[in-house]
Amino acid sequence: MSNKLDTYSELLDVHQKLHPDRTTIKERKRKPGRPRGQFPIRRYSIACPQDDIDDLDNLITILSKGFGKKVSRGALIGFLIRWLTVELSKHDPEDVHSFSDLAKLIHKERD
Repeated sequence: MSNKLDTYSELLDVHQKLHPDRTTIKERKRKPGRPRGQFPIRRYSIACPQDDIDDLDNLITILSKGFGKKVSRGALIGFLIRWLTVELSKHDPEDVHSFSDLAKLIHKERD
């Protein structure tokens, strides 16, 4: 058993001499694998009609093709929440009493 450990440590020494700029697994500062996300993730479920889910999935497919990478439901919903928050901050939220009012308010600003 000690012969194997001696051989391994010798191989590590040789590797270090040949490649001084590389780090060994033991020297890595982070764990191997996918790095943690910048923001903590929390699962959240919603109840909505199947038509809305289908529209969301279609939008994700379109955006994924355009971006050249997979877009998640959470990323899209998060983007829409932030965008809508910014849009509402430009107006008096008390003027919005329905989704129709919200659509008119945002559409009016675009014209």
